[in-house]
Amino acid sequence: LGLAICRSLCENMGGRIWVTSDVGEGSKFEFSFFAAVASAPVVVSPLVAAPVEEKPSAPIRILLVEDNSINQIVALAFLKKLGQVADVANDGLEALDFMQDKRYDLVLMDCHMPRMDGFECMKQITIRWPVEDRPKVVAMTASARKEDEQRCRETGMEGFVTKPIDMKALRFWVEAAQKTAAEKMLFGRSA
Repeated sequence: LGLAICRSLCENMGGRIWVTSDVGEGSKFEFSFFAAVASAPVVVSPLVAAPVEEKPSAPIRILLVEDNSINQIVALAFLKKLGQVADVANDGLEALDFMQDKRYDLVLMDCHMPRMDGFECMKQITIRWPVEDRPKVVAMTASARKEDEQRCRETGMEGFVTKPIDMKALRFWVEAAQKTAAEKMLFGRSA
């Protein structure tokens, strides 16, 4: 979630959020709020508690480009529910190295990373690979602003998924990449 949303949630619950940063180490965000102890056990409807069954799909080659380890874990878990696995690159430079060695059907690209961000990485992809050899590249970003979505599309990304990641949106792009990969195989283009 965005920091403004987190702050608002904390404040609405009578709490607060704060950050501590160490140069070269990163930042740690903490929060606190007051909560009442439940007077009785909470009963959750079986319909609410039941996990959503995700039907595994035909595997495709996926590259996850994400610098945040928590976001990596979440995305990989969602992909696993869809019957997929992914290689993981921590920034745009690593992504280009992976793509030099292996052809991918789908690249899930964080936009804001160290060394090389998703926008510059996408520019490099469009320079290095012809359209027919490029994977689908979908931006994954915490920013839901229209300007950011437009910037993603202007650099050549085909889609835009906001974080926290939505399983339906992820499934849509996995299925779109599966369809494209199948068409490439059927019609003899490089896959």
